[in-house]
Formats: sequence, structure tokens, C-alpha cells
Amino acid sequence: RDQVAARFGRDPRAARPFEGLRFLDIGCGGGLLCEPMARLGAEVVGADASATNIEVAKLHAAEAGVSIDYRATTAEELADAGETFDVILNMEVVEHVADVDLFIAKCGQMVRPGGIMFVATIN
Repeated sequence: RDQVAARFGRDPRAARPFEGLRFLDIGCGGGLLCEPMARLGAEVVGADASATNIEVAKLHAAEAGVSIDYRATTAEELADAGETFDVILNMEVVEHVADVDLFIAKCGQMVRPGGIMFVATIN
């Protein structure tokens, strides 16, 4: 929260500091990271290669009353479609990708100028 708010000159204590920012959570699973980002004002796209995960995420978001654009797709497909985002989250997904170099390159293509991408993986 603080790093993203600082990057975009926002007050991290504001109720919706990510208002007007477009986030992508790649490998979103059940949407556990998407939902808080949406509550903080972000327009969120949650992407996962598993259609089952996306269906679970959609159900959970509906129950929580949160609007999130969930898609059964990959980072590569989103990049090839010309999608762009202010913030890209790659949390615990890199270790599941067949071609890491291509994956990171495609993610980088989707980061808007001045944007930021976070990547975390198991050690």
C-alpha cells in the first residue's frame, strides 16, 4: 500500500488511495489480493490460467460485493491484446511459468510509463 501510494503521489491513509489506478494481479487464484486492492479504489483485473480459480474468485467477489474483472487468461495473452496497467502484481506465480524470460518480458510490456511491477516467488 505505502509503496504504491508513494509511487503515484497518493496518501496511503486515504480510504481509497488507488482510485483511478489500473491493477493486474497475474495468477490471482481465488482473488485474495484482488479484493483488498479493489476496496482501496483500484480498477482490478485478476488473471489466472485456471478457469476453476477464476470461477471461485468471481463467486467470492460477488459475495463480498466487490467489482473485479476476472479473466481466465495468461500474461502473454493480455500483453498480446495490448492491455496496460499502472500496477502489476506477480505474487508466487513465476515458479509456475514455463518460459520465465518471456513471461517477465510480456509483463514489462504491460506496465504503463511511470508504473510499477512487483514480483515475489518462493526461495
